[in-house]
Amino acid sequence: MAVGPPPDRCLWCRLGAGCARHGRVAAMPEGPVGAALSREEETAGLLAEAMPDGELLDLLLAVEPDEVDDYAAVEVVAAFKRLEAAAAAGAARAAAALAGRDSMHGQLPTRRAVRELDFAADELAMRLGMTRSEARKVVDLGEAFTGVLAETGEALARGEIDARKAGIIVSALSGRAGPVAWGVQAAVLPGAGRRTHPQLQRDINKALVQSGPEDAHDRGQRAARERHVTHLEPGLDGMASLRVVAPAHELVVVDAALQAAAIGARAAGDARSTDQLRADALVAMSAAALAAGRIGPAPGPSGPTGAFDLSDRIKITVTVPLSVALPADLDHTGLKTTCCGATTGAMALAGATTQARAVGDETRGAGAEPSGSGAGPGAGPSRARVPSPMDTYGDEPDGPVAMMDGVGAITPEVARALAAGGTWRRVVLDPFSGTVLDVGRTSYRPPADLARLVRERDGTCVAPGCAVPATSCQLDHTLSWANGGPTAEWNLGPLCERDHPLKSCGAFAVEQPVPGEFLWTTPSGHRYRRTPDGRVTTLPREGWEADPEPPF
Repeated sequence: MAVGPPPDRCLWCRLGAGCARHGRVAAMPEGPVGAALSREEETAGLLAEAMPDGELLDLLLAVEPDEVDDYAAVEVVAAFKRLEAAAAAGAARAAAALAGRDSMHGQLPTRRAVRELDFAADELAMRLGMTRSEARKVVDLGEAFTGVLAETGEALARGEIDARKAGIIVSALSGRAGPVAWGVQAAVLPGAGRRTHPQLQRDINKALVQSGPEDAHDRGQRAARERHVTHLEPGLDGMASLRVVAPAHELVVVDAALQAAAIGARAAGDARSTDQLRADALVAMSAAALAAGRIGPAPGPSGPTGAFDLSDRIKITVTVPLSVALPADLDHTGLKTTCCGATTGAMALAGATTQARAVGDETRGAGAEPSGSGAGPGAGPSRARVPSPMDTYGDEPDGPVAMMDGVGAITPEVARALAAGGTWRRVVLDPFSGTVLDVGRTSYRPPADLARLVRERDGTCVAPGCAVPATSCQLDHTLSWANGGPTAEWNLGPLCERDHPLKSCGAFAVEQPVPGEFLWTTPSGHRYRRTPDGRVTTLPREGWEADPEPPF
């Protein structure tokens, strides 16, 4: 018969805070748990020794942060972070187990071959409200813990490293030869808990070179094939970010150019900070490329030498409610407002629109130049879509806002600056629901207009959480054409190249009860509703009753 740990091994008992489970009374006067933690250094140190389990969580939840001294407060935060790490390890292992089930795999016949599909990351992305790539990392982490990197998983479960450090190790060592991965792990893992994330990455890089100097060059070349620049990731207050992953010896050129521009401007008396100047220099470089229609020098007699001719098919779509484009105080706000003193990017985009081709019912925005002026051939058109004059409620605090594809909401001043040189296209919205009713058709709508209407209505791929613009998606028949589904507004929806096969192979069921509202059922039985504004709602499991709304 198993014998439980002696009462004095319980955290509560060791703190002297009282333990109902063991029937013991506190050895100190009754008081809050925080007081017991602050009594002496050794007492608070018990948190650092405790396993990150339910007992530790119960104890921490009983602590009021204001009740502990500074030393104990630091230990409480550290203990919570260890629990977070243990939870991440558990989630990764559960995700890997899910990915191994037959229900998370499917096939889609194509003209050339049968395409193998893996649904686990899609399942988790929809349920957790994260991107597919983030969900894939959770699965990859758990799968790595079942092999040579098991010790990394154990360290994460004990709270010795956090999930990001575990991810750095797994990302660097997955796919390596077993002896190499095991050796590097053994070299960096013991001290990983006390290393920052950049320090750990450098430790791994050094250990990899030491493990096989002769292979370092080949590994670098393979890694360079994965170089990329992300698309815009929206931030707060009109900001956004880009992430560049490329060989270090090449990116150092970009860093040096931006730093040189900042130092030169500061030496000339520019009052902007170095960080601001580096950012503005990058925008200026891109704006100059758009104006010139190319990146790099013109090709010489021997042909191009690393230069890029810019496509003229790039479009930047800005949706501007009429009440934002033409506010009552236009004479005051006008089109002269700049944003944060940095106008290069807005000028580049506004200039790019002067090359726009006609689309539907359109008139040029105020301040637009005649076609052929402004930016060079490399600058693509930006289309500003203008809703109906019915949107007069836009001057209210909760009225409509201007939106830029790939970025989200932008301020009225920025919207007007971009739209000043834009090609305007009329789009009528229902003033109450915001549903697209008309895109300016003058006759029975042909397929092109129908496609445009559906894309305007949905905005992005209609899979829950997917942000791929509808203009980059395929139009899917919700009820398939083969099964009698018509080509009609209420039976069409944009799906990206990743999500379309999920539906086509039959693993994910999709319904469209009303135009623009999509109900998704995943292989696990989870159900989600996606509305035209992109909001996703989790629905009760099919056949289960939803919890009643509270009577207040």
